[in-house]
Amino acid sequence: MLAFAPGDKQPPAAPAAVVATANGDEPPEHTMKVETLAENLLFTTVRIHWSSKPEELHTGTGFFYAYRNGDEARLFIVTNRHVVDGAKDTTITFHTAHDGSVQLGKPFELTVVGADKYWYASKDPNVDLAIGDAGQLFQALQVKGVKPFWKHVDQSLTLDSKTVAQLDALEEVVFVGYPAPVWDTHNFLPVIRRGITATPVAIDYLGQKQFLVDASVFPGSSGSPVFLFNKGAYADRNGGTTIGSRIIFLGVIAAVHQQQEVNKLQFLPLPTGQVPAVVSNRLINLGIVFRASTVVDLIEECLVSQGVKLVAPTEQSLRAATVAK
Repeated sequence: MLAFAPGDKQPPAAPAAVVATANGDEPPEHTMKVETLAENLLFTTVRIHWSSKPEELHTGTGFFYAYRNGDEARLFIVTNRHVVDGAKDTTITFHTAHDGSVQLGKPFELTVVGADKYWYASKDPNVDLAIGDAGQLFQALQVKGVKPFWKHVDQSLTLDSKTVAQLDALEEVVFVGYPAPVWDTHNFLPVIRRGITATPVAIDYLGQKQFLVDASVFPGSSGSPVFLFNKGAYADRNGGTTIGSRIIFLGVIAAVHQQQEVNKLQFLPLPTGQVPAVVSNRLINLGIVFRASTVVDLIEECLVSQGVKLVAPTEQSLRAATVAK
């Protein structure tokens, strides 16, 4: 079952965050009717950026996630803690809607003032995740007369214990985001990248709730959602083949392994003393992904801290999700 939110439907209103807005007033190049599964994935994400100094730009990716609590669906923006850590204000860029389609090249920027009060980060220092209440942002957009276009990752797509037991050590994955500096700045579209699992999803890499993917992960990809995505047919761990497409939300890109090489002048401690050496970091295409369960854990931690009683999703709530097959 594939679940996404319609791009022109507003979520339930929530108390507004303190925000300032800036609208790109350039006319749209054209619109795009979003129909396929891959097209849906593009619009689950938003670009996040902030600056501590004029010459320093911090960028990352966030995505919409719908958590189901009883009959209620709560919409959040999920990203990495390090993407927003230290920010006084964060700017989130939305796509805009027109007649049920997305307007390409006409984004809308919403700046959250007092970012430290908006983002809720995991209390576990080993979990590099943060969330924000998307309802507050949609209310601010509504006040400004802006109609956003988005798709969300529904909780029903999230990897669970039953599904993870069916996965093999090597699975195909895709992730969506805004790696610097290579993304479509003209149409304001993220890029979709493909890779494979490098460690089994079910096993905690280095003892943490994470796994590795073998894929090109660059700065700006932090916060990208990672999916197991099979189109048309896929094989199970026993060698059988299933006809049809499959998508599962696996987790969130957080970091990439680096290898040091000789390039940059530094002093390295050696047995005989310190001598000048040249060192640089080279990305080795092994990305660290926090498992999807950590997103659910963080949302529940946040809701409990607000005094919200957690209730298992009802069948009616699950049926209310927009379903595409």
